[in-house]
Amino acid sequence: MQSLPPVRSSVVNEMCRRLIDEIVASRFPNGQLPTSAELAKRFQVGTATINRAMKYLQKEGWVDRRSGVGTFLGPRSLAGKEGVGLSMAGISTEKKTIRIAVVVLPLNFSLDNWHVQNLLPGIDAGAVENEGVIVELMSPCGGDTDRFARRLEQSAPDLVVFLKPVIESAPLIREVERLRIPCLATGTRWRGMGVPQVEEDGETGARLAVEKLVAAGHKRIGLLIPDVAAPLWLDRRHGYEQAMRQAFGTLDQNLILWMPPLPQESDSARLLDYIEQQKPTALFMARGLDSVLFKPLLCEGKIRIPEDLSLIAFDYRSDVYRDVFGALTPTVIDLPLFEMGKKVVELACLYKAGNPLPERTLVPCVLKEGESVRALATN
Repeated sequence: MQSLPPVRSSVVNEMCRRLIDEIVASRFPNGQLPTSAELAKRFQVGTATINRAMKYLQKEGWVDRRSGVGTFLGPRSLAGKEGVGLSMAGISTEKKTIRIAVVVLPLNFSLDNWHVQNLLPGIDAGAVENEGVIVELMSPCGGDTDRFARRLEQSAPDLVVFLKPVIESAPLIREVERLRIPCLATGTRWRGMGVPQVEEDGETGARLAVEKLVAAGHKRIGLLIPDVAAPLWLDRRHGYEQAMRQAFGTLDQNLILWMPPLPQESDSARLLDYIEQQKPTALFMARGLDSVLFKPLLCEGKIRIPEDLSLIAFDYRSDVYRDVFGALTPTVIDLPLFEMGKKVVELACLYKAGNPLPERTLVPCVLKEGESVRALATN
């Protein structure tokens, strides 16, 4: 993954561009530029902005500033008149170049999260496949909006991408909007906040799970889902309900087991009561983390998978599944995190080419076959 070196603020960056345009257009035929005060009046900015821009232009050879004498065209300006492609550190006149700042959330900037560990390689692969893409990993500065805004001004990215955003980081989104930088977010959490998103297609993923179980002969298919009004759970529940009604014409609401946001040991007993009372032959878990509820039941021999209960989980949590199921590999609906990362870069390139960012971009989930689904005998 390439790293973008710090560059000027967006205001100074724009001033550099405008001055380069003036130089290339031969607006200074006598070889000398007006004073900083005169340029500030012409472009309606402060003299400090002009002076900062001039420092960068001098460093790159566009101008030659002589103390007490004036500012003159530099050696690079002469090359520009001959039509040579113009490029400077942090500024590229090539339309193909796009700078993407990737902000890892939540605010503690943890790269250990499994979402982030799979999203970043996808973004990196997308950057390799698309010429001119520069990716910078940016810290959310612990939620300090002032520091975050200064960091953005230094980088001057074309697009900001928020990975795994949470509601506490909303002020950072607002800083990006204030600086008039377009942004994207991954996942479903920001739906309804006006931020374009790249999401997993959880609704279709849930349908895949049910269709797999129906094809294996199961009719009493339960749903284990968190009792939280969040878009991702609503999508997965909707997909489950659609597939069940399509397969059987109706839905027994007692087959849906609502669980607390964070599973507790006591919930294992509740899960066992549900299985004994509702007698599902298969279960779809909308959240892979809830598989920890099966561990005491499996250890005590109260349930066997897939002999007593077929199981499909959402999310590929190999670390959790290995601890719960041992050598048995569960069938899962895998989050397309790598593909979502690549899609981020694809959308960034389309945006740079003049296309608007879509409000929602759905990336298909994939069913990965395991050993946790047993086919029932059919009469």
